[in-house]
Amino acid sequence: MRVILIGLFALGLFGCASTPKRQLAAGARAALEAPAADYDSHAPESGDADAAAMRATYEAALIPALRERLTHDPRLDRAAQVQVEQYTAKREVVPANRMQWVLWRVGVPGRLEHARVWEQTAHRNAKELDNDLTLEAKAAELTLQKLTGPLSYGIFRGDTSVGSLGQAVVIASRRVELTAMPRRVAAGSMVPINGRVTVPAKTLRLAYFAAGADHHVDVPLGPDGGFSFELTAPTEPGRYHLDFSEPSTKKTLTTVNLFVDTTEGAEPEGFSSEVQTAKLKARLAEVRAEQGKQPNADFELEALARAKATRVCTMGDDPDDRADLVVAMTGLGHGNSVISSTLAIGAPFALLRDPTGDDPTWVTAVATCEIEKGPGDGKQYVLFLSASPGL
Repeated sequence: MRVILIGLFALGLFGCASTPKRQLAAGARAALEAPAADYDSHAPESGDADAAAMRATYEAALIPALRERLTHDPRLDRAAQVQVEQYTAKREVVPANRMQWVLWRVGVPGRLEHARVWEQTAHRNAKELDNDLTLEAKAAELTLQKLTGPLSYGIFRGDTSVGSLGQAVVIASRRVELTAMPRRVAAGSMVPINGRVTVPAKTLRLAYFAAGADHHVDVPLGPDGGFSFELTAPTEPGRYHLDFSEPSTKKTLTTVNLFVDTTEGAEPEGFSSEVQTAKLKARLAEVRAEQGKQPNADFELEALARAKATRVCTMGDDPDDRADLVVAMTGLGHGNSVISSTLAIGAPFALLRDPTGDDPTWVTAVATCEIEKGPGDGKQYVLFLSASPGL
């Protein structure tokens, strides 16, 4: 055992992940003070002429293929304002998973795909600001062309609560459009869910995890991707993640929050790697029990998973570099192994499956944390280590 531990310390893998809570600036909190009552993809325009001219400038700078896919969503203007307030006050952007919370709070049912924020000196004129928008549209082309399906965008430009001038663009996916879906409901009530899937699909699956079990309903789609049904809300108070997916591909189209007989907080819920990892471990144990497998009992494998997550989240390690894990798992005496990981806005609890297949002798360890450093800043890193018991 001593040799194995020395080897792991030499790799720098042992550690305990912790993420500092990032508070929203006062101006950002003020912009979010009143949460939206519903998720709606068709919010009305404000009618402001200056805002309309600004959007026209931005759209004119896009290549036609992108311009056809982008729809302005006034609720995303509010999300863009949050980025501006945070950056001008604290010199930091709202990270991806907190920004996804902002989208949900303002009633946008799409997934965050891109955000850009910058600060201007107060003497700059409108033409110079428009030039910045044009440059942003060109700079974002490669990122946006890699995305599939329709997109929504929002823009904010204006004076901030700290007296500077800021501007931001926020873009979200529009794979699922919703019409006035309530965000806060009573336990056990019937929740009307109406809308349209905008990407190729035959069936829509809505899933959530509650009371130790997966719950889902499959809904056939109309010729135009339309759907209309009622979902029975969970019977226990709390916040739930509703996952909209296409069951044949098992790909998530979008995710929203649903608050059941509970008060919505004014700040994003603090991320705790220990709590989230414990939830994933508990769900994994339930899945293994359903498959007739014994609970995991491999402390060393779990420590290895936690340590790798620490390096990815706090030290900027490449999440796709798994060579150190292969060496360490071999050193622990494991033979065949499977290493899988993902970067996500939220852990896919409802869709979790044991990656070890049908062999009851394999063990699986899981760890998750929020990336603090590197290009995945703000996203959630989820790591599964699965291995046979011996060489």
